[in-house]
Parts: sequence; structure tokens; C-alpha cells
Amino acid sequence: MKILPKRIALLIIFCLTFTSAYGVAYKKEVLGIASEPGKIITLRTPPANAQGYYLSEVLTIIYNKLGYEVSFINTPGVRELQLAAASNLSGVLARDRVVESSFPDLVRVDISLLEYQVILVGDRRECGFCLPENITSVGYPRGLVVFDSIIERFFNKPNVIALTNTHDVEEVVLKKRLPAFLTVNIDYSANLDSSPHIVKHVLDVRPDYHYLSPQNAFLKPLIERELRRLKESGELEKLKAQFGIHDFQEQVAKQPKDLTVKAVSGHWEAYTETDGTGVYWGLLEEGLPKSIMLQKEASSWLRATRQFKSNKADILVGTYMGMPKGYLTSKYHIDYEASVVALTQDLETLNRLKNNDLELNICAAETYELVKKQLSDKALIYRADFFLCEQLFLQKRVDVIVEYPYNVSSFFDQYPSMEFYESLPLFIMFQNNDKGRWLKMEFDKGIEEASRKNKLSKHFISLEDYKHARIKPL
Repeated sequence: MKILPKRIALLIIFCLTFTSAYGVAYKKEVLGIASEPGKIITLRTPPANAQGYYLSEVLTIIYNKLGYEVSFINTPGVRELQLAAASNLSGVLARDRVVESSFPDLVRVDISLLEYQVILVGDRRECGFCLPENITSVGYPRGLVVFDSIIERFFNKPNVIALTNTHDVEEVVLKKRLPAFLTVNIDYSANLDSSPHIVKHVLDVRPDYHYLSPQNAFLKPLIERELRRLKESGELEKLKAQFGIHDFQEQVAKQPKDLTVKAVSGHWEAYTETDGTGVYWGLLEEGLPKSIMLQKEASSWLRATRQFKSNKADILVGTYMGMPKGYLTSKYHIDYEASVVALTQDLETLNRLKNNDLELNICAAETYELVKKQLSDKALIYRADFFLCEQLFLQKRVDVIVEYPYNVSSFFDQYPSMEFYESLPLFIMFQNNDKGRWLKMEFDKGIEEASRKNKLSKHFISLEDYKHARIKPL
């Protein structure tokens, strides 16, 4: 009977001790407070992307060197700032300094961990060159505070629509419900680059910093010291390379010594005349520096592309994006070409074409690259100039001719037809070498400036022609 009270007492003490310890640990885990001050740093679990993996690695290395263990906890990104400001998280992974106006108690580590780009993405069909000052409506995904300051800085009081995420905003623009949207390179979908209708502007390059909670502010000089050591040793750059993180320094191409430039194109009446006059020649001259000695040659499109591919010309005028492959395409378009049509000998042949019959003989001149892109490599495609294609078709030696409607307008009453490819923008193409990079850089810069100064419309045949080119929003 004397032993029992002692056992009960020990049991009560043990239970109280265990319950107390468990309760504190549970509370700290939820709130994110370090269970052993000075030993554990709690941060939000980084997102599952390259930037997240990089931040996880860098911050773990730094805190480990300072004698801390890093514990990543699952908490929504939208709550990260509030939790850190209340010292319920030890810090914030990496944020733009714009957060400081709303969370002044957070302590910035004054060495940037990474940079990011703020990007304006526009649909040429809706907003032309899509320069920010011409955008009347713009969307962006909720969550990034920086978008408000970007809109105030670059835009002219547009209608602003905030949607749930980047994917939603992209869908709205691609479906032509909005002309443009803002995003950051981290969320940018590379699939957008495959569309020739999309134009992209990098509006700003901004640094992201690690922030400390007020309770951990004393770590600021220590973390900055370790970050400097990582930078000086080259380890930080190796980590960036490992995870594909880039510093976005502006790439400036070097001006070549030889400023003699040859530009070639097909001979298109009123657009690229053999005497060097025409709409497209005028736009090319408007975009390039006046110091360039420009030689212009208009012949057949087949000859022009062959000259360009054999490096006998520096510039190809009036091409589709990425056609031919392996060269540099201007950022800005110079016109929108008409949609492409296919004419067939009879309705049966038309149905065979619609069903992707590879046994059909197809002739294409300036549309050859589009036909190759649209059809299988196994298709029987003949490349010739328009007059030969026309002759072969009339002689029924080919089943299909693929052309622009203005070249075959007299055929529509006689032959079945269908739209073969949508209307696409036309570009200037440059050689993929040092000279070509410089020419592209100068042209993009020059044509943008000319557009801002309203100097492009004068080169077009008529106001209607200028509107069709979609240089500015309709």
C-alpha cells in the first residue's frame, strides 16, 4: 500500500510531462515556430519547379553553415508573408521588395537570390505590336503584387482583369477574349512561343530577396556573409546552372565592320518592286539604321529563299515565322498575309485532301513551307513558281494547287476549294550569325520606335491596307 502512491505519483508526473511536451511541439509545428530556438529554421515548402528546387538547395546550404537545420512545412504561398511577419515562419523564401510596403516588419537580406522577368504577352491579331501603352484591356493571375506597379508604370489606364492563375489568363487571351496578359517567366508557358500570333515583351527584370521574420532579424548579416562567400567562390553560379536559373542581363550584339547588307524577297507588286520601292522595302528601311548600305533584290520567292539559305543574302523579307528553320525571325511582323487556299480538280479530290490522302500530287510556290508543315513528309509536294504550278494544274498533271486567293481568283468558279491555312503574320528573317543578330536587334528596336512615332502607316498603299497589317490595335 505504501508503494502504490509512489507509482501513481510517478505515472501522473510522466503523463503531465509527456502531455505538456507533446502539446508544445504540436503547437509549434502548426505555427511554424522553431522547437529549439537557434537550431531549427522553418520555411514554406518551395514550389515544385526549378526556382523552388534552387531556393531549397541554397537556403539549406546557408543555414546549415550557420548551424541551423531547415524544416520545410506545407503552407499555402498566399499565407507565407503573414506567417513570417508574425514570426510563425522563420522567413520568406524569396520575394520582390514590393512586399515591404504591406509587410514593413519583414527584414530583407540585401543580396538577391535570383531574378525574374515581368512579361507582357499579346495576340497580334487583337493588339498589333501590343506595346503596353496601346493595350486597352489586360489580364493577370492573382497573387503577385508587382503587377499593379507594372501597370501603373507602363500602361495607359487599361481595363484590368485578375484571374485565378496563369493558365486561366492564357486561355482567355488565346480565345481572343482579352488582347494581352501579364505574367512572369517562372509561369510562362513555352507552348505560347509556337504560335506566330503571340508577341512577347519583357517589361522588367526584378530581383527576389530572402526575407527574415522579426524574430530572426539578427541573422541578416550572417546570411549576407554566407551569400557573399557563395558568390565569390562561384558556388552560387554553379547552383544556378544546375537548376537552370538565369541572370537576365541584356544581350547586346556587336556592330559588324561590314555594314553592306543584302536583302532579298519575292517580287510582289507594290510591296517589293524590283526598283527597290514598295511597302515591305519601306518598312525594312524604316527599321534599320541609316548607316547601313542596303542592297535590295526582288525576284521569284524560290530564288530569294535559295539565295538566303546559301548565305548570299543577309535578310529575307516577307517570310513566315520560323520558315525556313534555323534562322532569326524579327520580333515584330510587317504584315498579315491572306489565308491560303487549296484548289482541286474535282469534289472527290477535295474530299481526299480533307482526309489527308498522301497519294495526291500537290504543287506549291510561295506556300511550300506551309504545305510541308501542314502535311506529312510522305506527301507528294512539288515546289515550283506560281506560273508552272498553274500550268501543271490546268493540264491536270497535279491534283491540288495551294495558293493565295488573290493569285487564283479566276479559278474559284471552276474548281472546288477550301481554306488550307489561316491568315498568318509575315516577318523579316536574318542569318543566324553575329551580323544577323546585330541586324535583328537594330531592326526590332527601330521598327518599335517608328511605330511609337506613328511613322509606319505612310508606307502602306492605303489606310485599309495598314489596318489589315495589324500594326496597332484595330
